Parts: sequence; structure tokens; C-alpha cells
Amino acid sequence: MVAFLRQYTFRSRMSQELYVEVFMDEFTWAAFACYLWAMLGGALSGFTYLLRSKFMPYHQEALGQSWDQLDKRLQTLFIAFMRSAGGAVLGGVTSVVIILFIPFRADELWAHYAIPGVGLISFLPALYATLIVKTRTKASTPVAFVASGVAFIIIGFILSFF
Repeated sequence: MVAFLRQYTFRSRMSQELYVEVFMDEFTWAAFACYLWAMLGGALSGFTYLLRSKFMPYHQEALGQSWDQLDKRLQTLFIAFMRSAGGAVLGGVTSVVIILFIPFRADELWAHYAIPGVGLISFLPALYATLIVKTRTKASTPVAFVASGVAFIIIGFILSFF
């Protein structure tokens, strides 16, 4: 597998006449995989928050009330916040994936900084929010899931410079 990855190249169309052939070594592939894995987790979370019709089980645990016990206006507010958070995460994920598949693979130096920058801007507020809910209410929030995304972004950043 490593031999295959070592030999893999791709062509990126930079303009109508210019093609750039790129070689990605093992560390770059590992960074790419870390970033992609984190973004898959972010996309899963983003779509979950966008598509749910009621709040998450840990929200119920934190509030001590079921969805049906909430006033309709409060339900509307929860759904609006969830969709806003989901959309924001998906925006960050989409940006990182585009940077990852085009400039990062073409070894553009700015991409090595932009990916963790945009990724952490998307993930750190989610980590902070889950930590607040967990510490103040003792609800079972997905802290480990979000923290693993942050860890993969940081590991990817470190690996991208070897």
C-alpha cells in the first residue's frame, strides 16, 4: 500500500495550458488522511444538526425535559440554533475539503496553514459548547468525538511539514 501511495501522482489543471504533476510522500498522505477523517466527522455532525427535526438526546438530558414538553417557540429556537451550527460546520468542512483536494495536493504552502486555520475555527467552538454543556449539566455530550476531530486536524498540521 505504501509503495502504491509513494508512486501515486495526480494532475491538477492550473490553467487551460498548464498541468502540474504532484507527488505526495507518506507524511503528506498521512496529513491528508487526518484532515479528511476530521472533515468526514464534521460533515456527519453538520448534516445531523441540519436534518434533525428535534434536539439531540444530550440536549434532552441537559434540560431534563423531552422535546414534547418544550414550548413551540423554544422548539423553534432550538431547531434554528441547530441548523445554524450545522450549516456553519458544513461551510468550514466544505472550505477545507476544497483546499485539501486542490492547493494542498499541489503543495501550495498557504494551504498547509489554511486547512488547520479554517478547520479549527469550525471545530473549536463546537468543542467549547459541548464542554460547557457537559460541565454545567453533566449531560453526555459528544466531547470525545469533537475533540478527536480537533486532534486529527492538529496531527495533520504537524505531519504536513515533514
